[in-house]
Amino acid sequence: MKQLYYVKGQEIIPLEQLSEGYYTPSLMKQVLAGTVSDTKRDIKNIKSPPSVKLTYEPSKTYKELLLDGQVMDITVDKSSVQVTAEANCNEGVIEEIRLYHNGKLVGNTTRNLVVEDEKGKSEKKVFDLELSEGENRIKVVAINNQRTESKPDEIIFNYKPKSPSSSTGSANNITLHMIVIGINKYKNAKYNLNYATADATSFKDMIENGGKGLFYKTNIVFIGDEKATKQGIVSELEKIKLLATPKDVFIFYYAGHGVVNQNKEFYLVPQDVTQLYGADDALAQKGLNANQLQQFSKEIKAQKQLFILDACQSAGALDQVMASRGAAEEKAIAQLARATGTHWL
Repeated sequence: MKQLYYVKGQEIIPLEQLSEGYYTPSLMKQVLAGTVSDTKRDIKNIKSPPSVKLTYEPSKTYKELLLDGQVMDITVDKSSVQVTAEANCNEGVIEEIRLYHNGKLVGNTTRNLVVEDEKGKSEKKVFDLELSEGENRIKVVAINNQRTESKPDEIIFNYKPKSPSSSTGSANNITLHMIVIGINKYKNAKYNLNYATADATSFKDMIENGGKGLFYKTNIVFIGDEKATKQGIVSELEKIKLLATPKDVFIFYYAGHGVVNQNKEFYLVPQDVTQLYGADDALAQKGLNANQLQQFSKEIKAQKQLFILDACQSAGALDQVMASRGAAEEKAIAQLARATGTHWL
């Protein structure tokens, strides 16, 4: 993808910037089989990507002296910095500004400064960031209403505290936070599974034993069967959101049903969901969707995150329906991983 691009007039748009709007898993296979389902998008109607600038006020003059494409590299002795992202759009409107800290999407700790017109052609946001000791790569992209990305802008902060931090323990105070979910017994018995609980338990034990000596401490939560409701899962995610620090590790493991609804939204199916298909309102109320997982990924500060979803969709659905929904699920997860800067298996 990094070697390919689309040309609009005299403008070169790297394919990576078109990934969210146009990426389709197994596209060649679908083309050869004549089963391409998404034909609504026309590349001829693509709008020019937005542009975005990242600035750090104390070094504004320095920034202006940089050559085009050169990344600003700053040494600081304070653990917190404030950066400003300003996005502009000649065609279309700005829909989103994403800021990444060492590759991971940061939470909505931003505030809008100004939207210069009602059409959303320009947007400016301020981000307050907590730095980790050493190198902190801060990258920003803007996204328009066609889901086309800008070229990224980046600043590197090298944080060297005035007083070196004292590290305790062999693993430098790094905590492993892990939520493991395994659901065998659903409220609707026809959705019961045979091996989800065993898989989840084995995974938990393996990580717990293998992690000895790697981490200063571990915070591992197992949620099974009746406790595996949306409220039960969200409650544990909220706790980790409060506890995790940027240098920590977070693992989320889920074994149970997963489903893509009519709007191609991917959901994990907690224990008390009684109908997988044809009841989207109930699924929205009791299920945990990809957007909610993405929001938790953003708000949990641990920069190393791994999500493992062993989500079975075999509940008596027709093979043809499963094939199309499987592709939609793969696309949803691929986009989720890329957007959050975290790892999904």
